[in-house]
Amino acid sequence: MDLVDISSQIKKITDIGKSTVDKQRYINVSDVWHLWDLLTSNYDLIEFHNIMMNFVKDEDFKIVLNKLLDFLHESTDVLEEKILEYAIPLPSRPRQESNTSVKLEFSDKYIFVRTIWGVGSLLPMLTSAFLNGSTPTATKIFKDLIVKNLNIYDNLSVYGKAKGYLEELPIYNPWA
Repeated sequence: MDLVDISSQIKKITDIGKSTVDKQRYINVSDVWHLWDLLTSNYDLIEFHNIMMNFVKDEDFKIVLNKLLDFLHESTDVLEEKILEYAIPLPSRPRQESNTSVKLEFSDKYIFVRTIWGVGSLLPMLTSAFLNGSTPTATKIFKDLIVKNLNIYDNLSVYGKAKGYLEELPIYNPWA
């Protein structure tokens, strides 16, 4: 347990019994904006993945995307809970399912690259939120999400390389 965890626990204890209005006095605009922006980005990724699931051909890749969707839903639940705790209006939620009868062709590689870019795009947002965070509980959320997103990104990277979805970098050998 580090200082972020300890300060978050202390803040939770001191918030017991406080009204929403009292809690709102102790969260700043930056934390609110980061929570809301991250939730909006998660919603966008969920909707993108729900749509793209209709076009994935590889069964292994479908399993990976379903695990990623589970992770995005867990992250979304954490963000929604904190936003609702402070009575901040939620952004519009994504559709639950996105079935399509349109016949489009997307390669699994194309979908994978967009998927890993989407997960990767959350990392700078989370880092900025963590560095600018001032509320202990919000900072803890940002820290935990950074660690989880890094693990997801790392696992996706290993999977993508194994499946040939990611381009291999050229070897640089100045003595050849």
